Amino acid sequence: MTEEQLVDWDFVLDTIRDERCILFIGPEVFATPEGINLETQLARYLGVPENPDIQKYYPDDALFFFQSGAKKTRISYSIKRFYHQPSPHAEAILEQLSDIPFHFIISLTPDQLLQSIFDKKNLKYKSDYYYKNQPADPEAKIPTAANPLIYNLLGSVDVQESLILTHDDLYDYFESIFRGKSIPETYKNHLRQARNFIFIGLQFDKWYMQLLLRILYLHNDKAEFMRYAASEGIEDEVKTLCLEQFNINFISKDIPTFVGELHRHCVEAGLLRNANDPSVSPVAKWIGLLAKGNIDTVLDEFAVYLERSGNAGQVLYNDVLNLMGRWSMLQQKTNRGTIGEQDASVETNKVRESLLDLLNAAKTTL
Repeated sequence: MTEEQLVDWDFVLDTIRDERCILFIGPEVFATPEGINLETQLARYLGVPENPDIQKYYPDDALFFFQSGAKKTRISYSIKRFYHQPSPHAEAILEQLSDIPFHFIISLTPDQLLQSIFDKKNLKYKSDYYYKNQPADPEAKIPTAANPLIYNLLGSVDVQESLILTHDDLYDYFESIFRGKSIPETYKNHLRQARNFIFIGLQFDKWYMQLLLRILYLHNDKAEFMRYAASEGIEDEVKTLCLEQFNINFISKDIPTFVGELHRHCVEAGLLRNANDPSVSPVAKWIGLLAKGNIDTVLDEFAVYLERSGNAGQVLYNDVLNLMGRWSMLQQKTNRGTIGEQDASVETNKVRESLLDLLNAAKTTL
């Protein structure tokens, strides 16, 4: 049997077309052409083990130990800068995946590169992320191909408190996810109803990956369909376990080749996304989101947009960072109960008004 015959492309295309196929994207997408994985790149960028802010680094888990919260905060900003660097190899893969009308995309990295690609192509989407021990959005909508969801399952690099950097963070994450506190029921139900899963670059040999797959209802109690994975360097024993426990079939091709073939089949089937009306700018989209009360999403996406705008957006970018600090402080006070409900409402309105002013300024300066 040839590698091409291992994939039932008709089934894959049908499930994408019917919005019953969910795409998972993992860290191996960010490996360099020379095979340097994401964790190694990050450790080198942070200067491990010489970095004085990092007391201990655990390479198997890609987790850290810090002596103080201040040092953890400094490293989180370094990690943010790392993920905002250009990554041409990963971007080329994600560019192709963004063309394919997946309605639900789950990322196991905290970066926002795919979101920035959607912005660049003027493709409509919703961005969300798992924020441990925070209540799930009760009004979360069902993702669709016309308005797909990009969901960062392990937090967002632009929201420090959502990141998993230490073993304590990982414990808190699993405690939260086991209680089902932070993933909207809409997303959970949609995972249960999916009929196909495609895994690109997931590290199935990580000890916590099986837990995540089971939490996401991907064990094969009722699964009579195949799932496909392109992941490099996975041991045969792990592949066998994933096949037996989760019906995951590993395609013996490198990630760019598999993604290229998937893209080619979608092109031949006429199954690609169309850009939205270019008159609907990202700023207009954020103003609409702000009107709905989505301050976190607007701040995060607006900051990334400004940072990528270069010198033209630098002043606004600094203003947005300051506003993010105000908003984060207000949320901390609210969570600790050190500010009254009425005062919190007043301050929230002030943040919203300031953010709207910055968005309106962006209309004329960018």
